[in-house]
Amino acid sequence: MFTRARQHDSTGSAARRGRTGIPSAIVLFALTASAACDSVLDSTIDPPDHAEVTVDGSSPVPLRLILSSRFIGIRNPDTGRWDITLHDADTVEVTELPITRGHDLNETGVFFAFLGNPDPDETATVHMRVRIDGQEVYSQQATMRDASIEYVFFTQ
Repeated sequence: MFTRARQHDSTGSAARRGRTGIPSAIVLFALTASAACDSVLDSTIDPPDHAEVTVDGSSPVPLRLILSSRFIGIRNPDTGRWDITLHDADTVEVTELPITRGHDLNETGVFFAFLGNPDPDETATVHMRVRIDGQEVYSQQATMRDASIEYVFFTQ
């Protein structure tokens, strides 16, 4: 049963007010469809739990390793690269290689790893590997002078 009430406001215009009833068959259908959608949309894919980054190679100067699962990433259509804004990160000054660092993902389903050599005069030769829940998802070798490599992971 639909009910409608009109009330005039201070200008004398009729204003719509009141409650619109929805037939119970529609409510029942909506609740059933909602329950069905919940079971269909309820993904069986669990977000990853853990990331691990290993860097080996050699560097005469300290490198910077940044790991984060709390960030916003926007893909730059001009460059194809991700523009990353970190909200929280673990930052490590790497003075010895190899190094392996783990990072809990806290059900975010995202991960960012950055390895940089900020020195403009000294060259680092590195190999960075990233594993998500034990599976290698990234492997990159680089010769870096005043340069960096990075990896961005989003759950599919």
